[in-house]
Order: sequence, then C-alpha cells, then structure tokens
Amino acid sequence: MEDQIKIIKLINGDNIIGTINNNDDQPFLIINNPIQFSFILDNDNIGSVVASQWMESYQTTYPLAKMHIISMAQPTTELKDYYLSSLEEPTEKIKEDDPFSSLDINSQKCTFH
Repeated sequence: MEDQIKIIKLINGDNIIGTINNNDDQPFLIINNPIQFSFILDNDNIGSVVASQWMESYQTTYPLAKMHIISMAQPTTELKDYYLSSLEEPTEKIKEDDPFSSLDINSQKCTFH
C-alpha cells in the first residue's frame, strides 16, 4: 500500500494527521511527520484548529499500534493543505533556535526541574 495522508483518532482522544504506511499483516502501522491537532471554540463560538508536534522529538517516523486507533479517515482539502504547509517549517532552524542545545548538563551551575 502506498503512503497516504490520513487523520487518526486514537483511543486516548488524540487527533493526529500524518503520512501513513500500513501493512495489513502487521499489528502496527508507520506514521511519518505526525501532527496533533485540536479544534478550539472561542467565546464567540468561532472555531479554529491548533496544531502541534505529536511527540516532542526530532524523530519523524513512529510505529503506531493499530489497537490504539478508533478510526482513520481522509482529511478535508483544507486540513490536508494546512498539514502540508506545516511540514515546510525547516527542522534545522528549530534545532538552531533550541535554547537548551548549548547547556552543559554536567555543569554544577545548571538546575533542572
């Protein structure tokens, strides 16, 4: 099966979108570049979509157990376009801007909470 962009509803309530590689013979599928999204209503009942990384990691490919999936569907054109535009963010730029990348964790002057 070729890779396809899908919306996935997980049993924990997460809504994620990503490129799916599904092998029917396996108990898991592979999701590439997953983005978690939520639908939010403001005080005027105007809705918006908030997207964030599904997992805080530089990794882009994850196995996902099929038993944790409630449903999977094709995204709307708008959501698919939003997802694809979010992937255009340069990950190297994120790494360069990471304020923790220069920390010396062996230094006695660092405090972690």
